Amino acid sequence: MPFNLKSDGVQKLQLGHAADYGVRQDGREGSVGKDVAEEDLENHGYALLEVDNVLLAAIERGKNESTRPALVIRGRPNDAAVLCTETETYAIRRVDWSNTLLLAEHPQQDTAEMDTGIGTEASAQSSTAQIHASLAHLLEARRIQPNTSRLRDVMTQANAIWDGFSPVQTTPGVAMDELQRQVQASQRELLEGLTAHDIVALEDGAFRMLASEYVCHALASIFTAFAAESVTLTEGSSVSPRMCFTAMDLGDSDAANAMDVDIPGSQMDERVPATVIRHCFRRFAEPHRQKVVDMAPYTHAHASVSAPVDDQLYAFSEHKVCRYLGHEIFRRSQETRYRRDDFMQAWADSVPEGYTVSLDMLAGICIAEEESTSAAGVGDGSARPLLLRYLPADLLARDPAVRMRALFDAQPRWSAEALRVYLKELATTNEEIDGWLMKTVNTQ
Repeated sequence: MPFNLKSDGVQKLQLGHAADYGVRQDGREGSVGKDVAEEDLENHGYALLEVDNVLLAAIERGKNESTRPALVIRGRPNDAAVLCTETETYAIRRVDWSNTLLLAEHPQQDTAEMDTGIGTEASAQSSTAQIHASLAHLLEARRIQPNTSRLRDVMTQANAIWDGFSPVQTTPGVAMDELQRQVQASQRELLEGLTAHDIVALEDGAFRMLASEYVCHALASIFTAFAAESVTLTEGSSVSPRMCFTAMDLGDSDAANAMDVDIPGSQMDERVPATVIRHCFRRFAEPHRQKVVDMAPYTHAHASVSAPVDDQLYAFSEHKVCRYLGHEIFRRSQETRYRRDDFMQAWADSVPEGYTVSLDMLAGICIAEEESTSAAGVGDGSARPLLLRYLPADLLARDPAVRMRALFDAQPRWSAEALRVYLKELATTNEEIDGWLMKTVNTQ
């Protein structure tokens, strides 16, 4: 292979770059066929990459940033290679050709000889083009969705899960460089993954994943603080992190909790760090402007509460808050199935006042199914109550065909829209999902 696609860590993809190659002579004058050893050329560090306009633009931008490569290959040693720009991730596939492309260097010739067309026999021999590589294939790059679910595995293996109440120094942390080496995603997608998996940089600059119980506690603290100031965080309310810091300083720490979360009362008086408050705003609220990834909260954990990002107005999302708390009920339970009515009541009791739960908020987390006939007393005229089965998309295989087999093992009949919910995190376009459905699903 011209480039080791199972390279360890993050490496710059150096197109057209290799050490000078010395042509070996076999002693026969005029011989060409054995001047270059093919096995040497195939391992000489060259690769031919086919790029689209997006990749080409990334390479062009990279020319002006000498400190940061335009393209990098990321992954563990045994991962299939992915190619990353600053914002997107691409799978790499090798495509063989029937012909061979020779990569040659233009011969260097004396300027005067080039003007007159006259040169010595020695100069003619020295102007022979030097072959640097023999390429019988190219690399195709195809846009894919990043696999940021590995972030949870990395943090769990490092035991970097902070409960929110222990001293930060007693919980191991993970550096950004390590996350980049382990997770196959662009920088933008990696930062978005950190928010989605509740991973923050704390006071020492290292990254730790917040325990889900502590995220619930932080959310409860935010809603309680604003409730003490007679501010209801409905969809139309506009609040900023700075307003939250002020409310927490003035709010009554003994005020009734806005959410029914199972946290010991002695721990509820602990102050939530500003970094965690900012994370909750990014995680559960929408900014009142075009949504962009704010790099500062991830690269500077000690940012002052007077930073400009703290003045940004947000509206908390009923859907995001209710979805997280509904998912938390499943996470804390030892059961994979709930009676729907019992679950809906427990869920409604856990969300903030004024929020309304709806089963469609849990799309991709659970599915509805009927209770077994023996348990429901079918035959005596009684109806079979619905159950909710815990089936989160992020715990299923990332191969589309394998995932769909698992879905049909769990439930024999699906609507196309329900399947799309479970496939959308794997696809970059709706057309890609259509192709998977046409290949593997029989419509009736």
